[in-house]
Amino acid sequence: MITIRKYGDPPWSAAAIHGGPGAPGSAAGLARGLAAATGAGVLEPFQSKRTIRALVEELYAQLAAESAGPILLIGHSWGAWLSAMFAQKYPEKVRKLLLVGSGPLTDSYVPKIAAGRMARLNERERRRFAELPALLARPDCPGRDALIAELGALCERSDAYAPMKSGEAPSPAPDGALYQAVWSEAVELRRSGKLLQIFERLNVPVTVIHGDADPHPAAGVREPLRSLGVPFTFHLLPRCGHTPWEEKFAREPFFRLLAREFSQKSFSSGSIRSR
Repeated sequence: MITIRKYGDPPWSAAAIHGGPGAPGSAAGLARGLAAATGAGVLEPFQSKRTIRALVEELYAQLAAESAGPILLIGHSWGAWLSAMFAQKYPEKVRKLLLVGSGPLTDSYVPKIAAGRMARLNERERRRFAELPALLARPDCPGRDALIAELGALCERSDAYAPMKSGEAPSPAPDGALYQAVWSEAVELRRSGKLLQIFERLNVPVTVIHGDADPHPAAGVREPLRSLGVPFTFHLLPRCGHTPWEEKFAREPFFRLLAREFSQKSFSSGSIRSR
């Protein structure tokens, strides 16, 4: 069973954390592109545990086994939240935290995600997109992994601006049980405000990277961090959806940005908009 993939050569100085939850291998293009852009050794850990606390500890074991020093930790989508939780608990392991396409940190922005996605789907897709969450919420849901894959495909379609073919080998099958267990816990963390408390306690450099055409509103990350007084750098990528490395117009600017972030040793607080 794969638990971690490696790109480039050691020392391993960066790690790309996949989304989902339960979407192992979805950060392959990110990890491979980061290794090519920086010349660094990049890790791509796979998540397998069924609670957030266990996922944080699993990630610690994976990274500690491969890298003694602090690394650049880059989380995509759900992986941005998991990376922040890891960085809050183990700041000594994180040189810099990059949040790419993060979900909003408060519930008030959540309705905008579905509205943005629905606007990009046809009528049949919209009906199915509305049906799938209710099906997945059932404890006895049959074919959960296949339904997760179907929902993921609809999200990929709606979340992209100008998608490119990735050229990556097929990822492992989505883990529906992991998704159901972890996402329900994550949603409650956000609803209760405990997710914000985790971000408020971050003590590592933070960079937020977001596509301007991502249905996940950039303001849902930027404004809560500002209100908390968390120092961060902000980059908004034009003509870019949820997954920058799979976007025709954003891929190259995205990896140039990652290379700069990787090479920077200092950190300046504030919010910086990149065009």
